Amino acid sequence: MKQAVLMSGVAIGFALSSPAQAAVTIDGGQVTVTGVDDTFNVSFNGLSDGQVVRGLSSLLTLTVISVGSNWVFKYSLDNTGAGTVTGFGFNVSPDVVGVMADGTYGNESLGFKAAGFRAETCFQAGSGSCPNGNHKNISDPGTGTLTLQFGSAKNEITLSNFVNRTQSFQIGNVSSAVGQGTPVSPVPEPATWAMMLLGFGLVGAAMRRRGNTTHRVRFAV
Repeated sequence: MKQAVLMSGVAIGFALSSPAQAAVTIDGGQVTVTGVDDTFNVSFNGLSDGQVVRGLSSLLTLTVISVGSNWVFKYSLDNTGAGTVTGFGFNVSPDVVGVMADGTYGNESLGFKAAGFRAETCFQAGSGSCPNGNHKNISDPGTGTLTLQFGSAKNEITLSNFVNRTQSFQIGNVSSAVGQGTPVSPVPEPATWAMMLLGFGLVGAAMRRRGNTTHRVRFAV
């Protein structure tokens, strides 16, 4: 009985110490999501004439909040470098039939085109031609929701070819750039780390208890 309780404690400890199995699949430059709460980050650089512009960077976080024929994401775009990020976009598989957005980057359209870069979707702050319009008074980080519309319900979708537009800066002779995004897994939140530490603690306690067990042997007389 004690052995069963001990093994149960070890199992619970390992369960707590292991982060939840992620439903997000990152394969090179593309990300596949399958359900609500799937979260990932996209780290952007800045490019001008194919060369990386040092001092330009931003981080986009996307979280699925609704699925079906319309996939809704919560977005947060943090400009971590110089200039102002005026818009971003990406490709979607299967193809979307429409897009909607609200919040900071609430001027949406099908088609991102800037400096030789193209993407299927575009989300921009301000008015004008996406992603090159009015870039005044953009909050940082920019937050809101975006919706990808499909002709029928989808069990999973894949996003790729992440791009963004940065303007209103001067680094050498460069004053605008397009960034390419690299998908990355999000860093675990403090609560997740706490659960992992608790799990490791339970495992350690169970192992110590097992190591201190005294076995008594009785001899027949």
